[in-house]
This record gives sequence, C-alpha cells and structure tokens, in this order.
Amino acid sequence: MSIQLGHLKIDQASRPVWIGEIGVNHQGNMNLAYKLITALSQAGANVAKFQLHLPEFEMIDDSHPLWQVLSETALNINNLIRLKRHTEELGMEFLCSAFCMEAFDQLETINPVALKLGSGELNNIPLQLHVAKKGKPMIVSTGMSSLGEVKETLQAIREHNQQIVLMNCASTYPATPRQSRLMRIDALKQTLQKYKEPPYVRLWDCLVGQSDHTPTISTCLGAIARGAVVIEKHVTLDKNMKGPDHAASITPEEFKQMVVMGNEIWEGTQAEKEEIYEVMEEEKKVRSWANHSLVTTRAIKKERVIKEGDLTTKRPGDGGIGIPASKYTDVVGKTAMRDLEAGHQLQSMDLGWA
Repeated sequence: MSIQLGHLKIDQASRPVWIGEIGVNHQGNMNLAYKLITALSQAGANVAKFQLHLPEFEMIDDSHPLWQVLSETALNINNLIRLKRHTEELGMEFLCSAFCMEAFDQLETINPVALKLGSGELNNIPLQLHVAKKGKPMIVSTGMSSLGEVKETLQAIREHNQQIVLMNCASTYPATPRQSRLMRIDALKQTLQKYKEPPYVRLWDCLVGQSDHTPTISTCLGAIARGAVVIEKHVTLDKNMKGPDHAASITPEEFKQMVVMGNEIWEGTQAEKEEIYEVMEEEKKVRSWANHSLVTTRAIKKERVIKEGDLTTKRPGDGGIGIPASKYTDVVGKTAMRDLEAGHQLQSMDLGWA
C-alpha cells in the first residue's frame, strides 16, 4: 500500500516521513510559529504540523480550563494560510489537525495534503466519517483506545476512504518509554477485518506510524525498527515554556539527531527477503581471510585415520582452498590419502575428496 502526501510517498519501501508537531507550542504567537517552522526545516523535518481549535464548537461551555488554553493559543484559518505558505516555501508539507467538523471544513478550504485526527477523536464516528468522505489521506492517532475500538472505527470509515495511516500513540504528557507500547505497531499492522463470506478474516492493508509523546527520541527510533512509516513528534524551542505540550516535546537539535539516526535505522531494515539468507557480496572478501580452516597439529602418515587431536583451526581460509572449520566433524574419522606434515592446511585432495 502507498499513500501520497504532497510530494512525499508513504509506504514500507520509502524513507520515514518526519512530522514536526508544533501544535500549540507557538503560544498563539505568529513570530514564534514562523521560527518553529524554520527550525524544523533546518532539522530535516518533512512536515510541519499545527492544530486548528474552535472552542465554541469543540467544547460544551467555557467553564472548562481547556477552553481558556485553547482560546489563548488558537490560530485562525488566515493565520494558517500564512504558515502554510511559509512551510511550503521551505520545501516541507503543511499539516494541521482539527477537533470538530467545523474546523475540518475550514481546513478543507486551504487544500491540505492530508487530514489529521487526534486520539481523542478516534471514537468519534460522526467526525471520522465526516473527514473520511472528504477523500483526503487520513492520519489517525489511536491513543486512549483499545484495538477493538480501532477496528470499529476502521470498519466505519474504510468504505469511504482507504488512504489511512494509523498512529500508535500513548496519550500521556509526557509518556514514559514503557507507556509507548511499541509492540502495538505490529498489532495495528495486523488488525483484522471480518467478512460474511470467505475469506472470513483478512488483514487490513494499513500503514502504521508513531505519534510520540515521550521527552526523548529513543522510542521513535525503536518505532522505525518495528516498521513505522511516519513519526510525529512535538517540537519546542524551550522545554520550560508554559503550556500543555512543552514537557512532551524535543528541541530542533534533538529532532535533527532523530531524523539522522532514524533514517540510518530504516536503511538497516531494507534488505530484500532473499538477502537475509545469503552472504553479502561485500562480505565475501572478508570471509576469505576471517574464516578458519582445518590445520594438522602433528604429522599424519598416509592411510592413518584422522583423530580429533590431529586437527586445529586457523585462519585465513585462503578463499576456499582449505577445508572450512565447519567440516570438522566430517573430517574426523576419515583416512589420510597421503603423508601430511604438522601445520598443514588440510585440503580436499588430502582425503581423496577431489
């Protein structure tokens, strides 16, 4: 399966897509938002991501503390248009999550490359369907939800949209490495769909990423090793700033380190299946001198049976001229076909094998 995210291709054979989640870490300050976008560009991010909050549609009333936080940090659609332009000028894609139908409708007017739904919206089937029907790629976080609930949501939206990336996520701020539960990446990739006719059960064709809330990069790197194709990570210029997400964020310098190391780990996962079982061409030259071959420990007369004490192993293997040490048990008990000196590298003709 492959999904196109603007100029970015998301699949198992492509480099991971690195999303820098600015979220509300701009504190509602456009200058800070611009600085964060620029910092992400320099750190190697592929995507700069924001959030569009409309508290009057998201919240029941203004008595909840979250209303004040969202109101203080909210950017409007005109702000996002300007930030999107700056992001694209720096060669990155622009992404924004929303939390109500009205906000997603506004986002649709600026033609984003995809639509992102947070973990709090995983079980909001009306909202998931509303977004799915827009036909854009969907990136869906799965924190705070059981695998059964993930299946229910997929069952509802797959009829309308198959361009889905599921994001493993721990909805704690900050999360511990243990809470990240990286093994869920494997489980999400193997999420089952039931059918009324044969085959009664088949695998979803799902791409899976990691939306990470730990304050370090370790679990993101582990996620790449487990096959995550997208990494979403909060970024801040100062972890001590006031706000809900700074403590679960990393700096641009850490983000850059994560991208470099993560891409290297991805490279290490790209061997073809048949390569896994064979010696690499690049290793064969090393193998010729690093491997051991069988060598006599004492002189052996012709027609004498070779015993265990008659042999040792030494290197180099001389590119296949000698008998490999792996053939030790095959040689013990065989008869020498000619006189052999001590320290002689045993060869096939010595045993009549050639």
